[in-house]
Amino acid sequence: MIKKTGPLLALLTAGALAMSLALPAAAASAQTMPRVTVSSSWSTHIQNIGWRSTSQTTDLVSGSNKLTFSVGTEGQSLRLEYIDPSSVQIRSDIPKVIGDANCSINLQGHVQNVGWQAVSGSAGTTGRGLRLEAIKMWSTCTAVKVRYTVHVQSIGWMDVKTAGQVAGTTGRGLAIEAVRVTLELPNLNYVYDAVLNGDCQLAGTC
Repeated sequence: MIKKTGPLLALLTAGALAMSLALPAAAASAQTMPRVTVSSSWSTHIQNIGWRSTSQTTDLVSGSNKLTFSVGTEGQSLRLEYIDPSSVQIRSDIPKVIGDANCSINLQGHVQNVGWQAVSGSAGTTGRGLRLEAIKMWSTCTAVKVRYTVHVQSIGWMDVKTAGQVAGTTGRGLAIEAVRVTLELPNLNYVYDAVLNGDCQLAGTC
């Protein structure tokens, strides 16, 4: 019995030793992996529904470099009346690569019976029963790019716009019913690989 179990015991012991040597390195990588957390939230006011809000968070190092929001409704013939995004909050462990920031989203809305509103951090109206007909958006930070499209009454989804271009219609009496926004952020996946490879210069951690 000893001769049969001896090699097996040696093999298990060797495997356990190998695992014990590998675990500290893996744990060290997990502890030293930097994070660049990005979060944003969007609130809207919709006909017959009222307020709705949605939020998202990502990590630029080990996650996605995009946040995508769809607000409003489709197929319900309900006008989108107001849209209000929060600032895009960037919290970074690697200031050499990208620092902390609060990036505002500027908007300008075209509203029924009002026309183009002044540029601000929101667009549209509440409590007046007025449709949002067109919209422009842009970011105040170079690290955040905004791409957006709108779903318009009797038309459907229109072309994607960016950097303050007009999405929607004016002079046609058509309501925006939904908005889809993509916030594009720097791709920092290379930092993850650099940390695993022990290259602190490329990772920006030394």
